[in-house]
Amino acid sequence: GIYGQKDYNAWIGKIACKRMYKNLDTDAHQSAKFVADQLQKDSTTAQAWQFLGAAINYYCPEKRPVLGQLAGGPSHA
Repeated sequence: GIYGQKDYNAWIGKIACKRMYKNLDTDAHQSAKFVADQLQKDSTTAQAWQFLGAAINYYCPEKRPVLGQLAGGPSHA
């Protein structure tokens, strides 16, 4: 349940991926914080993580290992 303008939400997802590619966010925690800072103020931490996962799956699937690192998975990005 993340609501907002469709274009704005897409922008957040695309920028989150771009930040990972440019190493502005070097891990998933930094990326999730960026996303949380962009979402509506009443959004939860869980929603920010769900949004980040969806953004990675849709806009930069090759960055999925970033999320895998949180679960103790492979650490290559």
